[in-house]
Amino acid sequence: MAPVRMAARCSATAADVLAFLEGGAGLSYRARRAGNTVTLRTGVSAFSWGETVEVSVVGQPSGCEILFRSVRVHPLNPTANPKAATVRVAQSIGDRFGALQPTE
Repeated sequence: MAPVRMAARCSATAADVLAFLEGGAGLSYRARRAGNTVTLRTGVSAFSWGETVEVSVVGQPSGCEILFRSVRVHPLNPTANPKAATVRVAQSIGDRFGALQPTE
């Protein structure tokens, strides 16, 4: 399965969004930050090895641009749902900072 990609604009600053993501985005995801990208990893269960969602945040004059990319942790995992994981992260950012505006 190809990676899931999504882009959106947010009125919050890049620093605020990055700090929120670094704290797990209000979800039970593990987070690791490298520069302006935060990698979030969902939990592992008996039915799934989970998903990884990379979120890159770029500052703009009136907020920030957020780029999402998600994949299955294990490529042969049929129950992983990277799109759902991406939507959960995007919704969590929107709940915290206001509605996101899709750019793609």
